[in-house]
Amino acid sequence: MTVCAVLGFFSVYGTSAFVKRGFPGYMTGRTAFAFFNYSEPRVIFFMDYLAIMILFMIIASCIFFALGKINTKRSSESDEGQRKSNKCL
Repeated sequence: MTVCAVLGFFSVYGTSAFVKRGFPGYMTGRTAFAFFNYSEPRVIFFMDYLAIMILFMIIASCIFFALGKINTKRSSESDEGQRKSNKCL
């Protein structure tokens, strides 16, 4: 329960850091260079980037889980079809 709450907090914080730091512009190619604020504390900088990485890890694991569910559903349907065809023989 607490792990889910911590990961949820980091994903929400990662979403806000993703938007605040202008990552959508970097990822779509609208921004050609990265600006680093050297007066910003390093702890804040690394915490933002860690939260963004955790956000994308959670998104990837959700996609992986959803695709696994789809694949399991399809394989169970094909197994049932094979069982029915074997019973006819």
